Amino acid sequence: MKDESIDDMSFMDVAHAIAYPLANQNYIPSRDPGKTKLLIMVYWGTTHGAGNASDSDLNQNLQAAEGRLSSGPPAKGLSLAGLLPPHDLAIEGALDGYVAEAAAENQQRRQNARINAMMLGYDSPWAKTAGDRRGTALELEQRDLLNELDENRYFVVLMAYDFQLFLEG
Repeated sequence: MKDESIDDMSFMDVAHAIAYPLANQNYIPSRDPGKTKLLIMVYWGTTHGAGNASDSDLNQNLQAAEGRLSSGPPAKGLSLAGLLPPHDLAIEGALDGYVAEAAAENQQRRQNARINAMMLGYDSPWAKTAGDRRGTALELEQRDLLNELDENRYFVVLMAYDFQLFLEG
């Protein structure tokens, strides 16, 4: 995703933004390798959320097919299957395809959300709501979490390493 508000940020822009909060926690820069305790790696960017899944073309096609299949009285004359009129069989076939595609899209959405959850520090809520939570109190919590993770979010990740141990290696 192209986002000039973050794409144009240099390392020094990010470093200046995090320097004061780090200094407040006694993380002070050093130029002397012998006195440097930690090497702090900085990563920044934007997550790629799936957006609102209910607005997707696939979801709209699925709802339309379900509506056509369930609306109105059945047409006269049954198909060879003896279950649905011929035009309803075509709609049902399309509906089956949409359901399979929606399941694959939902799986991709959950995989993307899991990656974003780990990067953004949502790992505990993700673990708490993981799995099939239909019909439980955690179902709403899981849905809220997925909706949050579907939004694009800015992130800055700091990873600290023992610099003296690094120098020994």
